[in-house]
Amino acid sequence: MMKHIVFALFILLTGQTVLAEKLDWIFAIYADGKGVDVKNICQSAKKLSNMKVLIYQNKQTTYCANGGEKIAGQASAGKFFSGVRSVGNSWNYFYAVSSANHLDVSKLSVELTGNKPNILLIDADETGSIDQLWELNMSADRIITFSTKSMVNSVDYANFINNISDTAPISLVSNAINTIKTQAEQSKSEISVFAVETGEKLEGYMTLFDKRAECFPKKIDRFEKIKAVSGGAYTDLTNALKVINKAIYKRLEAVIISSYSSNKTISGPTLFLPKNKELYEKKITTFNKTRMNKDFPPNWTVFLKLYISNKHSRTIL
Repeated sequence: MMKHIVFALFILLTGQTVLAEKLDWIFAIYADGKGVDVKNICQSAKKLSNMKVLIYQNKQTTYCANGGEKIAGQASAGKFFSGVRSVGNSWNYFYAVSSANHLDVSKLSVELTGNKPNILLIDADETGSIDQLWELNMSADRIITFSTKSMVNSVDYANFINNISDTAPISLVSNAINTIKTQAEQSKSEISVFAVETGEKLEGYMTLFDKRAECFPKKIDRFEKIKAVSGGAYTDLTNALKVINKAIYKRLEAVIISSYSSNKTISGPTLFLPKNKELYEKKITTFNKTRMNKDFPPNWTVFLKLYISNKHSRTIL
């Protein structure tokens, strides 16, 4: 099946059996449960110069938006993107996943192993916690994602394509954020979306956070000022760091490329900080399995245990 998908994508990309001149960008959109407006995307894509757009719609059909061709065949996100990379002859790759289902970022990270795009847009609910970002750190150079629920409809990729004027990665990231902002304002969706630079910048933030976490027990009273969001298991990381440690906050600022929020409580990435013992006990086993917990000394989890114990004791008193 994979060979058939790769060959079909090859024909869609090139229209022939000889690789064409190297493209500036290939945009590959994987839609899982969220309908994308294929017709409008195709109209917009035809105007692009030296770029291709491929769309995989709800586990059944792949479209070459530039030419309007389509093929049938099922593929996971990983197989679709692998097929794109296998046959695509481009300098740069922009991958997007629009999912109406729960998206397992650790699985997506595995699927993108050896197939790292310049930009990865995740159009799915609550995929913007710092532990999820660390899970995807080696999966893309830049990640755009939602820390809140995403919009009901998929990102308006047609509008995104129409607004492409500068193809530098940072410009495309800003274009994507602005596209989502316009869409959210029109639909009155309360969202928080942001983009981060991965690699050394994200690792630098994670290392500093872990190092300073050793001192958090001395500042435990400050954490009482932090409000829980996202069902009470997480908090807004930006606002939390302003209270906890401004040096870490400034390091996080360097990681975030662009952001937009119409949500009253979340402005960017989130941090695992349960508001009570019940939530802590319910979620800690899952958090302990994250790469964030595995890759760094357990300073944060040690502090969390102390924090929850202290909070629970105060509640009893």
